[in-house]
Amino acid sequence: STDAVQMLATEMSKATGYDYAMVADGLTYDPQSDATGQIKSGFIYRTDRIEPVGSNTSTAVGYMVAYRYMMRMQTFRSKASGEQFTLSMNHFKASTSGDMSEDMLKREQNSMALLKGLDGALDPDILLMGDLNSMLGEQCLNNLQDAGFEEQIVRFSGADAYSYWYDSGELIDHVFANSTMARQMVSASVMNIASPHAVGRYNAYSDHDPYLVTLALEAQPAVTYRYVKEI
Repeated sequence: STDAVQMLATEMSKATGYDYAMVADGLTYDPQSDATGQIKSGFIYRTDRIEPVGSNTSTAVGYMVAYRYMMRMQTFRSKASGEQFTLSMNHFKASTSGDMSEDMLKREQNSMALLKGLDGALDPDILLMGDLNSMLGEQCLNNLQDAGFEEQIVRFSGADAYSYWYDSGELIDHVFANSTMARQMVSASVMNIASPHAVGRYNAYSDHDPYLVTLALEAQPAVTYRYVKEI
C-alpha cells in the first residue's frame, strides 16, 4: 500500500540520516474491488541528490496484462548536474498457474505493454529493472533486447550471476538499459544475501536477492540519423 512505501521512506531516513521520500502514484489499493491492488512497484529517492520529474505513470499500456500495478515508470533529475533518466520498475507474470506456456505468454504481453508504455517516457535515457521472472532467451526478454535494451547485470557481473536459487541459481531479476543509459552505468551486481531455498533460511525477507546499480549521470549527445543511398 501507499502507507507501506511511506513507512519504508521514513525508516530509511531514520537509519541513514538522509531525507528519503516516496513518489506518489495516485493509486488506491482496495483488495475488495481489485485483488491485485494489494501490491505495486514504488519509488523512494534521496531528496538531496535527485528529484522526480513529471508523474509516476503506468507502462501497462495496450494489453490486459498481469500485475498491472507493478509496471510503473518515473523520470528523475540529478540536482548536481541537471541530467535526467527514466526508471521503469516492473514485475512480470510469475510461473504460478501450472501452465508454463500460458505464463510465458503473459510475460510476453508484459514486455510488449512495457515497450509501448515507454513511448511516454519524459527522458530517453531509460533504465528497466524488476523481477521479470524469466531467464535470458525467453521471448519476453528477447523483445526488450530487440528494442535496443542490454542486460546490465550480465554485462558487469558475467553470465554466472543469479538472483534466485531453487535447484540452481537463476537470473530472473534483471537490469536493462538502452544505449544512452548504458553509457552512464558504472556497475550492476546482485547481492546474494537471501536465497532462502539454497541455505534453508525460509524466514528471509524475500526469496529473491536484491541488486545494486551505480550510475554516473552525464549529458548525452542528441540522437542523429544519417541516410546513405545504396547504389
